[in-house]
Amino acid sequence: MTLQLLELLEDKELFVHLKSQNGVYNAQAQFADIIALLGPPPQDLIHRHIDQEKYWRDVPWERLFPSPGGTWCKTAREYYGGPFFDSNGMSKVQTPPTRP
Repeated sequence: MTLQLLELLEDKELFVHLKSQNGVYNAQAQFADIIALLGPPPQDLIHRHIDQEKYWRDVPWERLFPSPGGTWCKTAREYYGGPFFDSNGMSKVQTPPTRP
């Protein structure tokens, strides 16, 4: 709701790179758009993510879910892709070159 309100007030979409080149939603593209708008996340948040990721990314879901690309996924890693940071906390995401 807040995002919609901001977009109405600014009269533009804040996150425009939400899809891959073939038009399918892409979590990595959305993450890159967020980084382009807000800047990189704090290092302590990245390191907490790296430490905790191993515990939850491959936990199987109770049922399969279709991904935006049409494949059936049983874990968050399969659905969203990732990891988005390497072990040194560097982003693996390409940020868009310009903001509209």
